[in-house]
Amino acid sequence: MRALVGRTLFVLLLGAMAFAAWLTQHPEAEIVARATEWPVVGEWATAFRNAYLPLEPPPMVDEPPEIVVIDREGIHTGSTEPDPILGARPVVWVVEGTPVLAEPAPGAIEIGRTAGVANLRVFDRRQDWFCVRYRGRVGWVYLEDYRESTEPPLGSDPLPPGPLPAQPPDPERLAFARELVGPQVSEASVGVYRLVSGGVDPELISFLDRLVRPLETIYAERYGVAPIGAARGAIILFARHDDFAAYQEREISLGGLNVSGVTGAGIVAVDLEGRERLEVAATVVHEITHLLNRRALGPALPAWLEEGLADDLAHSEVDPEGKLETARLGGVSRERWDGWEWRGALASAITLRRAVDQGQLQPLAELLALDWREFVATDDDQLNYAQASFWIRHLLADPELASRFRDFLASVAAGGSVEPDELGRQLGREWRTLDDDYARWIRVRFHQPRNSGTG
Repeated sequence: MRALVGRTLFVLLLGAMAFAAWLTQHPEAEIVARATEWPVVGEWATAFRNAYLPLEPPPMVDEPPEIVVIDREGIHTGSTEPDPILGARPVVWVVEGTPVLAEPAPGAIEIGRTAGVANLRVFDRRQDWFCVRYRGRVGWVYLEDYRESTEPPLGSDPLPPGPLPAQPPDPERLAFARELVGPQVSEASVGVYRLVSGGVDPELISFLDRLVRPLETIYAERYGVAPIGAARGAIILFARHDDFAAYQEREISLGGLNVSGVTGAGIVAVDLEGRERLEVAATVVHEITHLLNRRALGPALPAWLEEGLADDLAHSEVDPEGKLETARLGGVSRERWDGWEWRGALASAITLRRAVDQGQLQPLAELLALDWREFVATDDDQLNYAQASFWIRHLLADPELASRFRDFLASVAAGGSVEPDELGRQLGREWRTLDDDYARWIRVRFHQPRNSGTG
């Protein structure tokens, strides 16, 4: 009898433990919600739900947006009418170093500072205080006399500030990256940059070192402008895509975009998982070019120029020893069971040729006028990147246009205008002529593969 009772109690205990474990995975279960209203156990059930229910992030606002208000009583939606200050798009640009406070009041607890220029969603506004989500936390920024703008604070004026010294790696972001890399974290050097990685093939690091060392010299020779000051920065190589994605979410302006590398606050982060050596090399070149652009031209470049220069260098061929050949086109191709697959420069060239053949090439004057969000966060982003980078390659392939384009870049570095009209004036040709010449160059330069899907 005792043995039967013992076994029964043991089975009941196991069942209770299994049920408790199940509840921790399903704190939203109706039985827990009802238990919060019961005597004796109600207080315990409430504490259990608070501990195990996931915190809901503030909802992201789609366009046309609702103004989402967050306060101590919870989250609710407000008027769908355009805000008199924010207009129809509840976003604000903030400059580097903007304090994010826990409350909309001077002297409130500071929960962070923006590590760079950022475009933040707004969930509430109280006069000059704006409630935003920064690095996963809701806080308040003070922006006196703010007015709606689609341009970043440093890029709203046609006269950019000119070259700036290199940024040192942000300590907080670097520490976060080290945590994500994991227990095998190691440090080395790639050219003049600090390298942080974990479990990465030493041969890849040596290859990247040979690739990066002459990059600044190649940049100056190709574009005719030299970066100022000494290079400073860090490169993070993530062996796992999930770790890279977690880091990417900290990059406010790039969170959620389908990219393999991000650059900000003096740090270049690169995703390695499932990618060949030449793909990684192209990403590293692209991201470091952003650092060089800051030091040679300035941080407020239009999207076509910022991304076009980065992809122009990244599209160059890289030989087995890591030497960058800017006169030749790189990229990766591989045969699959259903045909061929192209990546990098080759994929961009095919995208561009298809657009020409189908009459979808965007007029250059319109491409050059796109703001950053329109350039990178639209359905046409791949074509925008391809068109900008290969147009720069087209300009540099023509001796006369190359000289005039380099004069334009020198003017930008000296604080001159980056407006399309100014570039057109310096190139000395009508936009219609530039469009026709570019389309003709693409047709001659890039032949469509038979199995690329266009016949």
